[in-house]
Amino acid sequence: MVISSLIAQEKAHIFCRIYDDRNEVLFDKEIIKNKLSLSDITDTIEMVLLDFPDIERIGISMPGIVNDGRLTLPADGFNNTDIIGLLENKYQKKFVLCNDINSTAVGYYVSQEQYSNICFLYQDI
Repeated sequence: MVISSLIAQEKAHIFCRIYDDRNEVLFDKEIIKNKLSLSDITDTIEMVLLDFPDIERIGISMPGIVNDGRLTLPADGFNNTDIIGLLENKYQKKFVLCNDINSTAVGYYVSQEQYSNICFLYQDI
């Protein structure tokens, strides 16, 4: 499962996708909230696990500063919050947390074969 969130037009957009072993999309959903919270992430995980209980790994892409499984995004109440520890204890599954821009750059890089190096520049408008 891949969960990605972004803040756009003062709303929190949470995107969730499930891929099979051949990278085919099995499930695709967008949820829009007024503000991003940990309960929104856990609600999304629980909703998907009802239909896909055998998911082993969950990747989460979030705005903010990500360091060793911890998220700092003060505007949304995350202050060095141990997201990975909380989620792994709650669900007994493997989680990966990445900064949204870093995961965008990596995703683009692996999706193309033309370049051996890339640089991704993000400008919030």
